[in-house]
Amino acid sequence: MHVDSAGSSDVRARREEYGSLRLCWLDAYGCGEPAVGEEDRELFDLGNALIVAAAEQCSVPGAWRAALDAMLAHLVRHFQCEEALQAERADVRLAEHRRAHAALLGRAADVKAAVERGEETIWHLVDFVVRDVIALHLLKIDQQFFLDLQGESASGGVRTVLSSGTAMGRLLH
Repeated sequence: MHVDSAGSSDVRARREEYGSLRLCWLDAYGCGEPAVGEEDRELFDLGNALIVAAAEQCSVPGAWRAALDAMLAHLVRHFQCEEALQAERADVRLAEHRRAHAALLGRAADVKAAVERGEETIWHLVDFVVRDVIALHLLKIDQQFFLDLQGESASGGVRTVLSSGTAMGRLLH
């Protein structure tokens, strides 16, 4: 976890646009593929919009749906871009990655439905997006894939191993 040196007082939280919780993009999260990297950065922005909508749900009811729908639409396009890149490079993990993408989108639909039925809170949805989609998939699985591709192209097939102290720990600010 990254701790902000400015502190987390209630006064500061009221001054911040996003409150005290927000996703912080670091250049280290870049995957080396410009188009995919821009999409990744946009997912952080959309995640922050969802956090803001969740925080403002009392004053702007239902805004979280629009924020989530925008994020999911972008996520679908992002997954298609990744899969096309894997297909272009004849990556043997394509089928597995497609299944992971389908599972994430299915789980997102399930969590959204549970929130709409009142069985879960909006914060359960935010947790799913931040943890499962961004931290575990985007910053772990996807980064490993792109590091593998870079390692294979740079060294004729030698894979680069992602260290255990990666960007996930610096995700939340």
